[in-house]
Amino acid sequence: MQKITYEAAVQELQQIVDKLQNDQENVDQLSDNANRAVELINLCKEKLRHTETHIQHLFQDNE
Repeated sequence: MQKITYEAAVQELQQIVDKLQNDQENVDQLSDNANRAVELINLCKEKLRHTETHIQHLFQDNE
């Protein structure tokens, strides 16, 4: 997957959700967008985990 910011991933996820809620998806797009949503969710989780670890290390270094 290409490098993408957390904010861009969340925005793309919101677009996918909006399409689903407004019945703008056809069956062919549904599978592709579901796969993309999973990729974006995993990317967001990883970025959050990385940020949490980084912040914890910053506070530990200051003790």
